[in-house]
Amino acid sequence: MKLGWRIFFLTLSAAAFTAICFAPIPGMDAAARLTLAVFVLALILWVSEAIPLYITSLVIAALLSIFLPRHLPSLSAGYAAFLAPFFSPVILLFLGGFVLARGLESYDLDSVLASAILRRVARNLPAMRVKGHPESGSC
Repeated sequence: MKLGWRIFFLTLSAAAFTAICFAPIPGMDAAARLTLAVFVLALILWVSEAIPLYITSLVIAALLSIFLPRHLPSLSAGYAAFLAPFFSPVILLFLGGFVLARGLESYDLDSVLASAILRRVARNLPAMRVKGHPESGSC
C-alpha cells in the first residue's frame, strides 16, 4: 500500500475514533461509546491494513486498557484484564517461535540448518524412500 493511502486510512480511523468518542449517542454510556470507537478504529485499520495487523491488535489492547477502566469502576483488575490474553503462556510460546523463525530467516540460517539436516539424512534417503512406498513391492 502506498504511503498516501496509509496516511489517509490512519487519519480516517483517528477521526472516526474521535467522533464516536465525543458524539452523544442516545442510549449509550461512555464505556459503550468508547468500546464502539475502538471497534470502528480496529475495523478501519484491519480492513485497510494501514499498519501491520499485530500492531493493530496491540493498539486495541492499549486503548481499552488506558481508557476503559476509568468508566468501569467494577473492573478491579484494571489494565491486566485486557492484557492477560496477550501474555498467556501459549501466546508467548507462539510469539517466541515466530521471533526465532524471523531471526533465522533474516540471516538465512533456516536454509543452512535445513541443508545440514538433509545432508545427514540424505545418505539413507533413497533406501527409506523405496522401503516406505507400498507401490515398490518391498513392504
